[in-house]
Amino acid sequence: MRIRKSKNNILVTGLLGGLGESFQIDPTIIRIVFAILAMVAPYPMIPLYILFALIVPKGTADQEKKQKEKRFDQIIDKNSIHPHNMNSLSERNEIEEEDWSDF
Repeated sequence: MRIRKSKNNILVTGLLGGLGESFQIDPTIIRIVFAILAMVAPYPMIPLYILFALIVPKGTADQEKKQKEKRFDQIIDKNSIHPHNMNSLSERNEIEEEDWSDF
C-alpha cells in the first residue's frame, strides 16, 4: 500500500484525503484529528504536513480506479451480492413471474 495524494478529496494538497483513501478511513476523520493535533502541537504538525505534501507523490487515475473497485468489491461482499450471481437472480425473478401468469 502506497500513500499518495488524492485526486478527489482535495482541500489543501490532497495529502490527508490520500491518507484516508490509503487506509480506508473517512478523510474527514483524518482532517479533524489533524486539526486538533495542529492546535495542540502546531510546531511538529504543520512542518510535517508541509514536508509530506512536498514528498508524497500525486495519485494516478489507475490508483483511484483500483481503490474505487476495491471499495465496490467490499460493499458487494458485505451485502453478499456477487456479480456472477446477478444473472441467476434475474432469471429467478423471470421464472417466478412466469409461474404467476399461469394462475
